[in-house]
Amino acid sequence: MSEWFETLDGLRDAAWRRLAGGPDDATGPLRTLSLSTVDADGHPAARTVIVRAADREAARLDVHTDLSSAKVAELRGTPRAALLGWDPEPALQVRLSAHAEVLSGEVVAPIWSRVPDTARRNYGGTPPPGTPLHAPGTYEETIDRDRFAVLRFHVETLEVLHLGTRHRRAVFGGRGDGRWIAP
Repeated sequence: MSEWFETLDGLRDAAWRRLAGGPDDATGPLRTLSLSTVDADGHPAARTVIVRAADREAARLDVHTDLSSAKVAELRGTPRAALLGWDPEPALQVRLSAHAEVLSGEVVAPIWSRVPDTARRNYGGTPPPGTPLHAPGTYEETIDRDRFAVLRFHVETLEVLHLGTRHRRAVFGGRGDGRWIAP
């Protein structure tokens, strides 16, 4: 019997299981991913985001954000993104390349209805995210449902690297076709 990291199916399953578990596990390492986008000047822009939904069958991840955030403008300008996560316990790196879709308005109303009251204040602050402040803390936490957005990432490639005694690395198409690559 082989270890999970010795087969393409096992490696892909481990990555998606950890990504899908993130929304329900506040301490799960693959709940927080680094998101890289391209800014208006063509420079890379990276930040940490929280995975709110992961659907392996649809090859899709959802992240919540304020519609006024820079990442929304960046993804509207260039709807391509990279996401990166590290899970230290199994020594697993997960890299995703995705096409991004910005959802807002009535289409996200069912999702908004499930956002806890304590988290709703993250959507609608005054001034908007990224605005210069004259002093720290000089902003208002307000709730504005119209500023709630979902970034939906349609995974085009999933790359998984297991750092074991012998490293193993594979790349998969968004729907699962995979092949081994050198670590």
